[in-house]
Amino acid sequence: MTVGIDLGTTEFRSIRRVENEVVSTRCPASYLVVPDSVAHRRLLSQSQTSFVVIPEQLVVLGEMVTEWSNVFQVPVRPLLPHGELPKDDPLARQLLSIVFDSVLPSASVPGETCGLVPSGSLRLANRTPSHETAFFSHLAELKGYSTVALSAAYALSLAELVVETFCGLSVVIGSSASDFVLVHSSEVLGQSLIHRGWDDSPVADVDRLSTETGRAATAEFLTGLFDEAQRELRQRRAFPHMRQPVTLVVGGAFASSEYEPLIRAAFESTDWPLQICRIHFSRDTRMAIARGALIEAELSQPISSAA
Repeated sequence: MTVGIDLGTTEFRSIRRVENEVVSTRCPASYLVVPDSVAHRRLLSQSQTSFVVIPEQLVVLGEMVTEWSNVFQVPVRPLLPHGELPKDDPLARQLLSIVFDSVLPSASVPGETCGLVPSGSLRLANRTPSHETAFFSHLAELKGYSTVALSAAYALSLAELVVETFCGLSVVIGSSASDFVLVHSSEVLGQSLIHRGWDDSPVADVDRLSTETGRAATAEFLTGLFDEAQRELRQRRAFPHMRQPVTLVVGGAFASSEYEPLIRAAFESTDWPLQICRIHFSRDTRMAIARGALIEAELSQPISSAA
């Protein structure tokens, strides 16, 4: 069994291959807190909702956390604020472990490979793993896996650039970070990881396209990201070996064809030394990155284990 897992800021997602079947699992990366009472415990237990007991309170987790937020009229809280692992917070790490366990079963054979995309994405050239990468890799290893970490945009390129023989520009605009990766025959020529995501956009989700003001602010936000990315990739000399024209594949918050005019305008108004033949949006926005992580896990699986 090989597994790909996408540890998004808002949701954890995994895809695993079990014999000839592909099984996917999702769980919100959030929780809520309600007063501890016999009535609350009974209500949560009857609905088979996961909860953790702490002094005088219950911490609610799982797929129905949003529904329970509406029932109890309490806010949902992120487990990974801004995509970062909470520091000096043992309870938060315990909750993260519970949610992580819910989307990653134990390895059927020790040493099976888990492709892991950490929250906030991953700087590929950085040999020192981030706190998030180290923490979640350790959790996976405790369940019997050998982990291989990859960035969100690189995972997207593996999932979506098959026809293009894994050549193109992949962009993932997440909630806390934006990842740009240029690949040629699945080899990474360059990456730009920008620590700004749609949480930093000045426009609420519902207003991005519904008003002229929203469209203008969204266009400015996207143009800023694309400009910063091309400047960093130029510094890394990522472009000379790229076969052109290329496909631009988009994942994350803007993975919808309704954003194509704004994305094309953002690309064309900045100084990219690339020609785009088409803009492609991931077919399965929720699971595309986890699917790419699964592909990387299968490619990384030792031959003796994969047989």
